[in-house]
Amino acid sequence: MAASGASVNMTGLAHWYQVQELTSTIPATVPARVSTTVGTPTMLPMASTNYTINAATAGDPAVVFVVHETTGLTTHTELELTFTIAVGGSPATSTVKGYVESQAFVMALTFGFFFDTGTISITHATVTTVTMTNQVCSAVGTCP
Repeated sequence: MAASGASVNMTGLAHWYQVQELTSTIPATVPARVSTTVGTPTMLPMASTNYTINAATAGDPAVVFVVHETTGLTTHTELELTFTIAVGGSPATSTVKGYVESQAFVMALTFGFFFDTGTISITHATVTTVTMTNQVCSAVGTCP
């Protein structure tokens, strides 16, 4: 997959921010999919790990958002993550929202979120725009 064009980094939070975005492929062991339902967020583990943010197939081309969490993030907080990717010369755009919950004891960890571009039905893709925005929800289950 070719990566080119405009890239708009995520809207960061003080203790949850993007450190990298890159093109890759979905691993042979497909990571778990992050929750797409407000109020039932995926609880982040006490170790760095990867997730998929849409339906994923091993070997498909993907864009990976690498996010770093630091110790100042409030514990047991739901975060709404919005991923938007435009792919191709006449961009096919896809937007996915995911929900995660910070741990009971927040640590300095790194999480990868894989966006399978194969679900946009493109075999050779040029990524033209990539965005990720985040917001802290006022309580678990209370996100805009």
